[in-house]
Amino acid sequence: MKYILITYLLFCTIILNSQTFLPVPDDFGFKEYTIHDDELGTVQFYVSKQNIEKKKPLVIFEQGSGGYPSVFIVHFPDTTETIPFIETKEYKIMKENFHYVNIAKPGTPFSMEVTLEDYNFMSFLEYFKPSKEYEERLTLEWRVKASSLVIDYMCNHFQIDTSKIIVWGGSEGANVAPAVANYNKKVTHVVSMNGSGFNSLLDPIINIRNDEIKGKISGQEAQNQINDLFKQYKDIYQDPTSTDKYWYNHPYKRWGSFASSFALEYYVKLDIPIYILGGSRDRNSPILNFDFVQLEFLRLGKTNLTYDVCVNCDHWLQEQVTKNGKEITISHTGDYINKILNWINEN
Repeated sequence: MKYILITYLLFCTIILNSQTFLPVPDDFGFKEYTIHDDELGTVQFYVSKQNIEKKKPLVIFEQGSGGYPSVFIVHFPDTTETIPFIETKEYKIMKENFHYVNIAKPGTPFSMEVTLEDYNFMSFLEYFKPSKEYEERLTLEWRVKASSLVIDYMCNHFQIDTSKIIVWGGSEGANVAPAVANYNKKVTHVVSMNGSGFNSLLDPIINIRNDEIKGKISGQEAQNQINDLFKQYKDIYQDPTSTDKYWYNHPYKRWGSFASSFALEYYVKLDIPIYILGGSRDRNSPILNFDFVQLEFLRLGKTNLTYDVCVNCDHWLQEQVTKNGKEITISHTGDYINKILNWINEN
């Protein structure tokens, strides 16, 4: 259960051939803006510079979990790489036709330099220690209100086609997106990819039950693990604002906030177009979450949901296939981004 992995964004790397430097937003085609708010503190966000003066629709991208910077400079044993989370090649297509905005997590710099003794960058991310400000501020409520502030700022200071203001989220961000749309009525479209419909604390329980069904663990082993989870969850709910207690590298405050409501509750209140995409083999956010969202919309007779499934795909829309006797990974991210952009144009 790797809950603190970067959700949804696929890594692209640039090998540095010269002296190490700390990148700035301009290096990636973004301009940095800051809002100072009495409740939220400093809200930093990055706006794509391409055609920034033109009137365009707005995309607010809600990233997944973790208090990571937008860009890592990583010194491996024999090479140095730049690993940007602010965008991947698949998302660059948005810059021309949208005001594309990334909101920084609280207390996170744009870039950071780290040195690793091995090549296991994903393990480094799993145990990455974010800033104290991040741990004290990061909640669902912070992300929703910060996003709303940015939407209002963009509408007041940029030429925005207000007929298309899209909140687009992946993983943790997928749970943020419908909440933002309920909070700020300027939002016209919601896109949620690989998120939860229920309480996110249900996800590991689903995986354990599936492992039992598949024979990976015994029934008693499964029940023991689930009983342990319920003990953990009880402790989280009894101390939901703690920043001193942790589970899977997140403080209880983060878990307590995101587990205080269901994304489904926000989805069903919306009448604007919603696009939901899940991977059928996603263990971080099991597809059963979104299956139930679809079922609930059918029960309620609501017709504003488009539900799509990337068959055989994981949390990052990657599919493992065997070709010429070798297992290879195929990414479907670009295909689905194009599909979603077409959906936005048609709705």
